Amino acid sequence: MTTMRKIETLDEAEAAIHQTGHVLLVFSSDLCPDCTYLETYIEAVEANYPHIGFYTIKRDQLPEIFNHYNIFGVPSLLLYKNGNLEGMYIDKKRKTKQQVEAFIDTTLRKGDE
Repeated sequence: MTTMRKIETLDEAEAAIHQTGHVLLVFSSDLCPDCTYLETYIEAVEANYPHIGFYTIKRDQLPEIFNHYNIFGVPSLLLYKNGNLEGMYIDKKRKTKQQVEAFIDTTLRKGDE
């Protein structure tokens, strides 16, 4: 079972982003087949990155948060470090496990430079 935490308010999203270390926000929708596909492997991705806090935000419950972060396609991912946006993987296309891990790896390497 994934330990990905669910964001339920904008305040919770801001608190998650501003914690120490890396945080990945996963924006999705229950009505999105590509989001459902992402859910089949996100637990394995999370297990490979134990130093990153994983959070999910559902458009169906929190459309105002999507507007706040200008997220218009799902699934989308935002990776933060210590409150700073390090990388975005935003589009409405299906993402494979390999693509998500490549995004995380590339973003982490950029942050180390």
